[in-house]
Amino acid sequence: MFLFKGVYFFQAEDGIRDLYAVTEEKVYRLFCAKGFPYKLIGSPKTMPDGVTAMAVIMDWREFEVLSPAKRPEMLRWFTQYQSSVAQLQWQQRESWSQHRAFA
Repeated sequence: MFLFKGVYFFQAEDGIRDLYAVTEEKVYRLFCAKGFPYKLIGSPKTMPDGVTAMAVIMDWREFEVLSPAKRPEMLRWFTQYQSSVAQLQWQQRESWSQHRAFA
């Protein structure tokens, strides 16, 4: 979920509306159950290792419109930028990187 939250903010910042991905069938079902409006692109394919992969597309605006009714807590979490702990950790990393010397 943290990865998807990061993608959500990255795409929102750059004005990108759609997410295209290739995912495993179990992950696809899990995210659909969590309220992500994935749509299949083409048919699932079985990879050489036996994993069933599927190409999907998701519209983040559709996620924002459907989530208040289906999963309001998920939308709240996704639209909340950062916790104060994450903000503090980020500031510490920035401070540390200013003092590093590169050869």
